[in-house]
Amino acid sequence: MCGRGKPSRISASEFESDYKIGVGSVTDYTYLGQLGDRAYLRYRYVPMIYMIFNSNPKEMSEQILYGNLSELDKPFRDSLPPQKQ
Repeated sequence: MCGRGKPSRISASEFESDYKIGVGSVTDYTYLGQLGDRAYLRYRYVPMIYMIFNSNPKEMSEQILYGNLSELDKPFRDSLPPQKQ
Protein backbone atom coordinates (compact mmCIF):
# COMPACT_ATOMS: atom_id res chain seq x y z
CA MET A 1 0.00 0.00 0.00
CA CYS A 2 1.14 3.50 -0.72
CA GLY A 3 0.69 6.79 1.05
CA ARG A 4 2.44 8.91 3.55
CA GLY A 5 2.48 8.41 7.28
CA LYS A 6 0.67 5.94 9.41
CA PRO A 7 -2.84 4.83 8.35
CA SER A 8 -5.69 6.41 10.30
CA ARG A 9 -8.51 4.33 11.75
CA ILE A 10 -12.06 5.33 10.87
CA SER A 11 -15.38 3.90 12.00
CA ALA A 12 -17.19 1.23 10.03
CA SER A 13 -19.90 3.70 8.97
CA GLU A 14 -17.29 6.22 7.77
CA PHE A 15 -15.45 3.50 5.84
CA GLU A 16 -18.64 2.37 4.08
CA SER A 17 -19.68 5.94 3.28
CA ASP A 18 -16.22 6.89 1.96
CA TYR A 19 -15.97 3.70 -0.11
CA LYS A 20 -19.27 4.53 -1.80
CA ILE A 21 -18.19 8.13 -2.59
CA GLY A 22 -15.33 6.95 -4.82
CA VAL A 23 -13.89 9.58 -7.12
CA GLY A 24 -15.11 13.16 -6.90
CA SER A 25 -14.00 16.54 -8.18
CA VAL A 26 -12.18 17.59 -5.00
CA THR A 27 -11.88 14.26 -3.19
CA ASP A 28 -11.01 10.74 -4.28
CA TYR A 29 -11.48 7.59 -2.22
CA THR A 30 -9.81 4.51 -3.69
CA TYR A 31 -10.20 1.04 -2.23
CA LEU A 32 -6.73 -0.44 -1.71
CA GLY A 33 -7.68 -3.87 -0.42
CA GLN A 34 -7.50 -5.91 2.74
CA LEU A 35 -4.58 -6.84 4.92
CA GLY A 36 -5.18 -8.99 7.96
CA ASP A 37 -8.35 -7.82 9.69
CA ARG A 38 -8.39 -4.37 8.06
CA ALA A 39 -9.70 -2.87 4.82
CA TYR A 40 -7.87 0.18 3.45
CA LEU A 41 -8.85 3.27 1.48
CA ARG A 42 -6.61 5.96 0.00
CA TYR A 43 -8.17 9.38 0.55
CA ARG A 44 -6.83 12.09 -1.77
CA TYR A 45 -8.09 15.62 -1.53
CA VAL A 46 -7.34 19.18 -2.48
CA PRO A 47 -6.70 21.20 0.69
CA MET A 48 -9.21 24.02 1.14
CA ILE A 49 -6.45 26.64 1.02
CA TYR A 50 -5.69 25.62 -2.59
CA MET A 51 -9.37 25.81 -3.49
CA ILE A 52 -9.61 29.37 -2.19
CA PHE A 53 -6.49 30.74 -3.87
CA ASN A 54 -6.20 28.59 -6.99
CA SER A 55 -9.11 27.92 -9.30
CA ASN A 56 -7.26 24.98 -10.90
CA PRO A 57 -5.31 23.24 -8.13
CA LYS A 58 -2.89 20.55 -9.28
CA GLU A 59 -1.64 19.29 -5.94
CA MET A 60 -3.57 16.77 -3.89
CA SER A 61 -2.83 15.60 -0.37
CA GLU A 62 -3.36 11.99 0.56
CA GLN A 63 -4.03 9.92 3.62
CA ILE A 64 -4.49 6.19 4.14
CA LEU A 65 -7.60 5.21 6.10
CA TYR A 66 -8.65 1.83 7.41
CA GLY A 67 -11.62 0.14 8.96
CA ASN A 68 -11.74 -3.10 10.89
CA LEU A 69 -13.41 -5.76 8.75
CA SER A 70 -15.20 -7.25 11.75
CA GLU A 71 -16.98 -3.93 12.36
CA LEU A 72 -18.31 -3.54 8.81
CA ASP A 73 -21.86 -4.65 8.05
CA LYS A 74 -21.71 -8.19 6.68
CA PRO A 75 -23.48 -7.43 3.34
CA PHE A 76 -21.10 -4.52 2.69
CA ARG A 77 -18.02 -6.50 3.84
CA ASP A 78 -19.00 -9.39 1.57
CA SER A 79 -19.33 -6.99 -1.38
CA LEU A 80 -15.72 -5.77 -1.09
CA PRO A 81 -13.26 -7.20 -3.62
CA PRO A 82 -11.53 -10.28 -2.14
CA GLN A 83 -8.26 -10.10 -0.31
CA LYS A 84 -5.32 -10.57 -2.66
CA GLN A 85 -3.02 -13.47 -1.86
